[in-house]
Amino acid sequence: QTISFSAPMSDEGSTAAQQAPPEVCQAIWLVGHGGYDKLQVKADTPVKAPGDGEVQIAVEACGLNFAELMMRQGLYKRGGNLPYVPGFECSGTINSVGENVTELKVGQRVVCVPGRGSWSEKVVLKADRVFPIPDSMSFEEAAAIPVNYITAYMMLFDVAHLRPGKKILIHMAAGGVGTAATQLARTVDDVTIFGTASAGKVSCVCFSDCFCKFCY
Repeated sequence: QTISFSAPMSDEGSTAAQQAPPEVCQAIWLVGHGGYDKLQVKADTPVKAPGDGEVQIAVEACGLNFAELMMRQGLYKRGGNLPYVPGFECSGTINSVGENVTELKVGQRVVCVPGRGSWSEKVVLKADRVFPIPDSMSFEEAAAIPVNYITAYMMLFDVAHLRPGKKILIHMAAGGVGTAATQLARTVDDVTIFGTASAGKVSCVCFSDCFCKFCY
């Protein structure tokens, strides 16, 4: 929102223009490696306007993945230099679009994969990392899809080359990636799924879909 108001007249009789303060939002920052005390909510995080080929998203939900827990502990090097705003994935509504963005529009419900920075009220990223979602899908469901399902898809079909009639063993089948892998494996005809899970997760719906279950 742009705020404009009249300023006092100068000696020359002209009105001195005054600009609205820069836009800020709340975000969760990782300020060091260690426990939960290294995560801080800051209400003065700058929000930039979308540039050429970019969109700004009003975030409704963000993902929390095992890799991000490792980043907080300093065990996952992809995060970058401290401090920064974590968050691989999020969902929300498009607030504004930059120049040369033609396939997305303001008000559209989307899921996004910025790679970093999702734990914020607003995110700006390239339009090719933003994907529309159907009205039937909640923001929470959408935000849980990218990391888990892209990881599972690549492991099953790009690495393991899963084909009809094969058998597959999925470790941690009741976790995020394990659940996605189990569901995706079921899309291939005549595949036998073996799954492992801890005793506390044996009742997980996707784990119950496994042909043979191993608890540890």
